Amino acid sequence: MMSSPRDGNPHYNPGNLLDTLQRVFGVKNDRQLAKRLNVTPPLLCKIRGAKIDPPSWLIIHLNEETNFTVREIRALRAVCAASIQCRAVGAAHREN
Repeated sequence: MMSSPRDGNPHYNPGNLLDTLQRVFGVKNDRQLAKRLNVTPPLLCKIRGAKIDPPSWLIIHLNEETNFTVREIRALRAVCAASIQCRAVGAAHREN
């Protein structure tokens, strides 16, 4: 059985990733974010609720859309990612 980042990790919170993406793209909710990313809102709901991990294809898509590294995207799922979050948001705005 494959282990998940959420297994035994009290800091795992994919909501941080989605909240950061909302700020980067200037959208107000998950429905608007889903539309911007061309994914279904239920997918984001499952990710926010930690029912599923962000699929690898979505992480790659986020890398292309935001210029965040894969490592930064994965780190944003953790509660303690505030410094990465601030740096990543700033870098995305500089790229645009």
